[in-house]
Amino acid sequence: MKLKKVLVLIILTGALAFIGTTFFADPPTAEIGLLAYSPEDVKADTTKKVSSGLPNVGVGILVYLVGNKDDTSITGYPWTLDTKPASSTAVLDDATSKTPAFIPDVTGQYKVTLTVTNADGTSDAVESWISAGTYVGVGTVEGATPDYKKSQCAVCHSGREEEWSQTKHATAAQRKIDGEGVTFFAESCLECHTVG
Repeated sequence: MKLKKVLVLIILTGALAFIGTTFFADPPTAEIGLLAYSPEDVKADTTKKVSSGLPNVGVGILVYLVGNKDDTSITGYPWTLDTKPASSTAVLDDATSKTPAFIPDVTGQYKVTLTVTNADGTSDAVESWISAGTYVGVGTVEGATPDYKKSQCAVCHSGREEEWSQTKHATAAQRKIDGEGVTFFAESCLECHTVG
């Protein structure tokens, strides 16, 4: 008789534990990340394009999103591109993928929202903002009057131009091409290590 009571108690305890984990489990928490792909990554996977993985990008630069990057329990990824500049025609390439992408096509802010689903339920929505702008660079300002033929950086940092020109940053590309202080520098380095 004692064995039956022990077995019943074990079965009831197991059933309560199952009910507790089934009915009282917390739903997942959605997380939005950005993926970066370097020129080397693109050489290895030609289906990708170079992307910085930053929330501030140039107009026309592809943005790769990722939902709950390391969570293998997620079974659903409904994304929305909720907010974008009025004249934008940008769309997510796959609004149900773990890793959708889009191209900001005009200057402004873009808001993406994600909810995720797993066996425990559906998360609350989370949002992330991507800002798209135009590249300023370090060339001269086109159409500037002769007294304003300074670098484009001078538009915002005019008080620091002379100081900057005395640093190694101002001559880095030329020095590296000349082989100063580096063991490797090639044409492929220029797209990430120079501006203008």
